[in-house]
Amino acid sequence: MNTALRMERITVFVCLALALSGCQTVSSTHVEGVGCPQLAATAADRVQILPSAPTRSHMQVGAVRVEHRSRKIDSSTIEAALRDEAARLGADAVVVVDDHTQPLAPQCRVVVGIAIKYL
Repeated sequence: MNTALRMERITVFVCLALALSGCQTVSSTHVEGVGCPQLAATAADRVQILPSAPTRSHMQVGAVRVEHRSRKIDSSTIEAALRDEAARLGADAVVVVDDHTQPLAPQCRVVVGIAIKYL
């Protein structure tokens, strides 16, 4: 096999490997609630992830959104991103209000939550 053809095959293989490994991304964002007080950030490892609103007295401080694109959707990665965004808002917990997979992109999961602060 000549050197040029061999280098071409190696280049194609490397590009394919990089493309496949690049399929795993997580993006997250938060929005402060209108009229909410500016709170100091909290520790992300102390932020709770809740499936429904708690009975304990609380106030909403904003919203968080995480989008995870991967061949294998990993809940722990999504939860860590939710905690990080909520902690930036000074929240104690996130109440998940939407968790779905995009219909046209089955490898894309979107989770939205309301960040809350206990009173």
